[in-house]
Amino acid sequence: MFRTPASIAVGAFPRITGKRRTFRRLRNTVPSRLQQQQLTFVQHQRNNSCNSSASCDPHTHSRVTSASQIPFLYRLWHLYLEPLIALSGAYHLALHPALYFSYMPASAHYSPASRIVYNQLASAYLAFAVIEALVLRSTDDIRVWKTVMWALLVCDAGHAYASWVEMGTRGFWCAWEWGGKDAVTMGLTGGAGGG
Repeated sequence: MFRTPASIAVGAFPRITGKRRTFRRLRNTVPSRLQQQQLTFVQHQRNNSCNSSASCDPHTHSRVTSASQIPFLYRLWHLYLEPLIALSGAYHLALHPALYFSYMPASAHYSPASRIVYNQLASAYLAFAVIEALVLRSTDDIRVWKTVMWALLVCDAGHAYASWVEMGTRGFWCAWEWGGKDAVTMGLTGGAGGG
């Protein structure tokens, strides 16, 4: 007898129903992915991998530390002082670039023809201020803090490299030879002994 696809489906229906009932029974005994994550999380907590001062993230099973547990000096520097310094740098670069350049190494000179570069750098300083003042305040996740700190460390390394190129090795490392403005610049951009 010739069977059409429709007749195969109709003829197979009782078998599918039977399998569906079996599947429902299996589905009730096999935990879902969310149930597995919750079960793993509970087992993880029972193993005391997380202490009582920090909570655990059920998705990564890693300890999440509250931003309030970040040392006071880090919070003071990154939430208040450095954003103000970055805003000051952005202001001076955008509106008074000649004054800004008075704090650069003596070999660096202000050029009005490079105004676009000063405005772009002012925008970057503004971004640093916003990231530190707003993004770090908006989260208690230590991973976000660490990520931002690594990004700022890379930026500070770039600033230190630029200072080293401009000042030379001796001028960069010999802090006792720095003038007052050199000390301010190097201290703020992460030179020898800087932050």
